[in-house]
Amino acid sequence: MWPRIKAAVFALTFVFILAAGCQRESKEFQEASNVHKGTEEKPAADIAESFRDIYERAKAEDRLDHLDTKRAIVECLGRSGHVAVDMENQINMTRADKMQKFIEAAKFKEKADITVLCVEDEGSFTQYRLETEKGEIWVERKWIAWEKGKPQVKYEEEYRAAPWSYSDKGYLFFKKYQPEGYHGPMPYTYFRVQALDDRYREMNRKYILPIGYGENNLFFLDWNKNDYGKVDFDDLFRKLYRQVYGEDIPYTMSSETWGIGKRYRISGEEYEKVLRSFFEISSEELRQRGTYFSQDDTYEFRPRACYDMEMPEEAAYPEIIECRENGDGTKTLTVNAIYPAESSAEVLTHEVTVCDKENGGFEYISNKVLYENKELINSWHRDRLTRERWEEMFPEVEEG
Repeated sequence: MWPRIKAAVFALTFVFILAAGCQRESKEFQEASNVHKGTEEKPAADIAESFRDIYERAKAEDRLDHLDTKRAIVECLGRSGHVAVDMENQINMTRADKMQKFIEAAKFKEKADITVLCVEDEGSFTQYRLETEKGEIWVERKWIAWEKGKPQVKYEEEYRAAPWSYSDKGYLFFKKYQPEGYHGPMPYTYFRVQALDDRYREMNRKYILPIGYGENNLFFLDWNKNDYGKVDFDDLFRKLYRQVYGEDIPYTMSSETWGIGKRYRISGEEYEKVLRSFFEISSEELRQRGTYFSQDDTYEFRPRACYDMEMPEEAAYPEIIECRENGDGTKTLTVNAIYPAESSAEVLTHEVTVCDKENGGFEYISNKVLYENKELINSWHRDRLTRERWEEMFPEVEEG
């Protein structure tokens, strides 16, 4: 999937209906482009050639999708004077000063243009050429991927960005314009322009991203290690399973059981090992909170199904913006949630306290919500069904 562009599949009939509108918008883009006709720009495929050595070395080592490879490509592009970022928002934008000037020009309805390169998996990238005039932004987007050792332009389109905005948190958001009366999905794009401390990004990957905001409630509630409140540990068992066992959780919902539900019986040792690796919680409390069968020392676990599933790609994205070292060996992280689907950098702000362990692991100590926009959160978040409600919805459940 192309970077940061969601739900880009549209019905063929819809395309035919809008054909005239698409042609008109392309003409308007062409007229806007004429303003900067004299600007010479290196072809997209030539840009890929500038980091061929990085690509070929990483491919030989099977490291094309590793963060260090993407960082090397972004930095290489930056040294060549390009504005570059990565698709997963883990690397600071190069030549961000150019982007800041472009945004200022757009705010003041001046003429300006800029090209942004967004590095993706497998050495591919998307080239965004942005042009602004009279406060509007036009986008020319090309996706470049390697095929048989050569960079190829695999897809391209032109559109007007409407709406677009720049947040005080340092994010540029824009969506693909859709005509009045359109009620389908809205493809969106976002870039972090302001730099973020690499230490915060690293801590985010370690402490926050493995759980995130999708299909769990850990960071939406106030709790501490003495009172976990309504934290749902079944969701956390699924989220943290790979961290403990080094493989994806095997207890999943298949396409055949998505609509009828499925439940598994998991050994107490397996279930508790996952959760007690990250939380200071006793076996007794886990057994009280979960569905535990003492006769064979097992827990019942059910994957979320059609009535309480979320769309993970639509969830907000966590970002650590501050870290406070406490005197007791813990540290408190201030985390801000970015919600690109609604062009918002103000969805949820919370403080997560963690404690590192001597074995290289860590424990979650507490969470405190500082700010929340419940309307936006509820646009993607669903609480897990209670056991009683689940049994009502899935009377013919399949046993795992």
